Amino acid sequence: MGKQISIYLDEEVQKAVRDIANKQERSFSSMLNILLKEVIKDKNESGN
Repeated sequence: MGKQISIYLDEEVQKAVRDIANKQERSFSSMLNILLKEVIKDKNESGN
């Protein structure tokens, strides 16, 4: 299992994730997990 991390999301980011999650009929945590995986993947591919 992966590491557990704590992050702070400002209210605008939380609202955006909630809006996307609602449109895709997913939970907030599920949508956030998907988005974070994409960010990490993009970061790894760019070499930063």
